[in-house]
Amino acid sequence: MKQVAPNLTFIYDPDVTPDDLLLSVAKNICECSKPHISNGPLNDKIFTKGRYGVVSCYNSLPMAGGGSTLVRLNLKAIAERSASLDDFFTRQLPHYCQLQIAIIDARCDFLYEQSGFFENSFLVQEGLIDAGRFVPMFGMYGLAEAVNALCEKEGMTGRYGKDDEANALGYRISEQLATFVENTPVKHGWKQRAMLHAQSGISSDTGTTPGARLPYGDEPDPIGHLLAVAPHHRYYHSGISDILTLDETVKANPQAVVQLCLRGIQGRYA
Repeated sequence: MKQVAPNLTFIYDPDVTPDDLLLSVAKNICECSKPHISNGPLNDKIFTKGRYGVVSCYNSLPMAGGGSTLVRLNLKAIAERSASLDDFFTRQLPHYCQLQIAIIDARCDFLYEQSGFFENSFLVQEGLIDAGRFVPMFGMYGLAEAVNALCEKEGMTGRYGKDDEANALGYRISEQLATFVENTPVKHGWKQRAMLHAQSGISSDTGTTPGARLPYGDEPDPIGHLLAVAPHHRYYHSGISDILTLDETVKANPQAVVQLCLRGIQGRYA
């Protein structure tokens, strides 16, 4: 697990997972920052129990399906193009959300109607995958930079992750994205909807922070970090993750990591 790849996710369920296994997971995290931990009961409500998988570090998707496409909004760029906070929420963000849905539909039209993949794949023929259980992923990144840019436009001195007003602005953005995705049908996809995804970045990204994470090197203490980012998690049904910086001394007390995990899963940080 100390190798760079693969990333792994541990699905925690208080009714199934024994305490000693969670402690072993915590010890692994102390040594190599793996695995990620997923909230099993919460995902059960979204996908139904046992009907989803978590790919790599945190991509939650329907079992026997997966992600049909992933398109991303650069929230930093949208904020920079906005004249004001009101312009961002009422004009710019809705405009780019609609454009992203159009791209999703165009890509899925090709996959479902032109490529012949689902008609000819042995995976479909043998019942291993189902075209109806694939879902497009409505991605975003650069939330931290978007919040900071909007704060500057409004003359607010707060910074994302370190100020209640700035954090509330971030939650408002996540909520608006989630509401849009929930209420906007797509032409092809599980339940005729896309799923909101906080995307962890690609190698060509510059000047942006993955998903809704705090900028690297600018994080507060672990508890403050959790309190800042946890409220976002309810909105990103196809995946969101955070990377916490833990003090080296935690290796001598992995039970502290267990308590951090349990409190997060129980919703005490949201």
